[in-house]
Amino acid sequence: MYTEISQKLQSSSNITEVSNNAFPVSGRLELRESTKGHKNIISDLTVLQAGQAFLVSASMDGVIKIWR
Repeated sequence: MYTEISQKLQSSSNITEVSNNAFPVSGRLELRESTKGHKNIISDLTVLQAGQAFLVSASMDGVIKIWR
């Protein structure tokens, strides 16, 4: 699934201005927690709605991760 996303990063903080054409999300997002992810380039992202929203990522390292 492809979606066009535009982001404006503010280098002085962990706040990102986000607008997304596929999902009704806009405004300021703050990074509250970081986690270890893939060991290679992420090749695909999608949102899975199954009672709650999950982010699914696939990477060139051959791993698919489900994030909540």
